[in-house]
Amino acid sequence: MLFIITLAKVTEEKNYGLGLVPQVDGKFVFLYTRPYYDHDTVFKMTTLTFSNDPNKAVGAVLRKATKEALKRNVEFDAIITGPSQYDYAIKFKSSN
Repeated sequence: MLFIITLAKVTEEKNYGLGLVPQVDGKFVFLYTRPYYDHDTVFKMTTLTFSNDPNKAVGAVLRKATKEALKRNVEFDAIITGPSQYDYAIKFKSSN
């Protein structure tokens, strides 16, 4: 009986809001997630060794993306990173 009551309580607590994504040095960081809004991939990079410390991992990926963007003379709004083969620098599409 306790299981049924607990299950009912869990299913009642639904949150349909979107999660907040942090900005680091003016760039959005999607760690283990993907953006909701339409975007274009500016470039992809081979993933660095993923650190157990998310702050170090994000810092390293941002430095690498910034260096690559300067080399290619392009701009990006955010990075998508996680334990996959590639990290992505993206630019959000205009809502106009």
